[in-house]
Amino acid sequence: MLKQDAIVTLLQKEVSPAVGCTAPVAVGLAVAKCREVLGEKAEIQSVRVIVSPGIFKNGYSVGIPNSGEKGNVFGAALGAVYGDPSLGLAVFLGVSPNDIEKARRLLQSHDVSVACDPSKRGVYVEGIISADSGECRTVMNTHSNIVRVVLNGKTIYEQKEASVDATTRSLDCLSIESITSFAETVPFEQIRFLLDGISVNMALAEDGLSHDYCLNIGKSLKTVFGEKTNLLPDLKARMLVSAAADARMGGSSLPAMSTVGSGNQGITAILPVAVLTEHLGVDDEKTARALAISHLVTYYVKQYIGRISSMCLCGVAASAGAGCAITWLRGGSIQAMKDCIKNILAALTGMICDGAKGTCALKMGVATAEAFHASDLAIMLSSAGSDDGIIDDDLGITLKNVEKITQVTRDAIDDSIVDIINAKG
Repeated sequence: MLKQDAIVTLLQKEVSPAVGCTAPVAVGLAVAKCREVLGEKAEIQSVRVIVSPGIFKNGYSVGIPNSGEKGNVFGAALGAVYGDPSLGLAVFLGVSPNDIEKARRLLQSHDVSVACDPSKRGVYVEGIISADSGECRTVMNTHSNIVRVVLNGKTIYEQKEASVDATTRSLDCLSIESITSFAETVPFEQIRFLLDGISVNMALAEDGLSHDYCLNIGKSLKTVFGEKTNLLPDLKARMLVSAAADARMGGSSLPAMSTVGSGNQGITAILPVAVLTEHLGVDDEKTARALAISHLVTYYVKQYIGRISSMCLCGVAASAGAGCAITWLRGGSIQAMKDCIKNILAALTGMICDGAKGTCALKMGVATAEAFHASDLAIMLSSAGSDDGIIDDDLGITLKNVEKITQVTRDAIDDSIVDIINAKG
């Protein structure tokens, strides 16, 4: 029997604001921790970062907030001169133009590098600062979880194996039934904080609609469809999700409310739910319960596919979360929620992740539209099943099939994408 407090703790851990794309933010966090350990007065000689292919591709060309700069290397330089590692994914909160200039000067005068280690998979970030006072290394196994700190060859901090992802392991038996039961019965005050994600991500979307970022996909939808976006919740959600992605990938200084380590997935999981609850006139309590379903289903699907994947997790995980919440809000059954996920996986499995960049807004828009469409089908009792490729009548088997596909293709896809990126110089 899953305890409500364990699930609340999970939500508190996994739903958090992130300033900038979480890949270069994770790089900056690892380096900032090294700088903190070495001390502010340490004279930096070099900054090196070793990352897994997933982190490498996701941070290669994404904008850094308030800087006009892009990529992991600038994230490493910024982490070396600025950042409070205690803030986690908000490590770059409050960065100033002076800090940006310091990072640029460091890049010009010192060796700052980010290298991809193809033997590392999932989320892996190792930051290394060499200074006049010695060398510090930090190792992270999620976008914000530091598991080891080594100073001058001596380990000064190491997360105990028993504590690593203890909450995660306690929730291995999470299911659509238990997620829905939790969302419907947990005291509202314990999940009220999830409503903050709406205001945070809506502000990011408004920034994307008001300014020019990347391909301006959200603005283009608003221009093409005009007032129709206010009449059709699926279209309005697609516009807002795309606009928020435009802003975030383009270097907006505003934070995104992330879920399971990803701001883009947080945008995809939150904004469609927010749009539909407003359209239906739903109160704050029911909205928070729907958001809990969206976040937890996203987490549930990622338990099979991974925190970083060769597939677009906005497409196959966050859209599943949003789709289930949409189905629940429309009065759909547990079976309809499961069918919605299967419909989404039938449509979007195979959408690859080729890194965080402007065109993420295109994929997130598709994922948002599919969340609504898959829900429509499920409520009308239409679902992909055992005759449909990797889909099975049973959701658990379907997810295991998708997991198998991601495991078989992950290394080949990620390594090919890293090769393509490196060939661009």
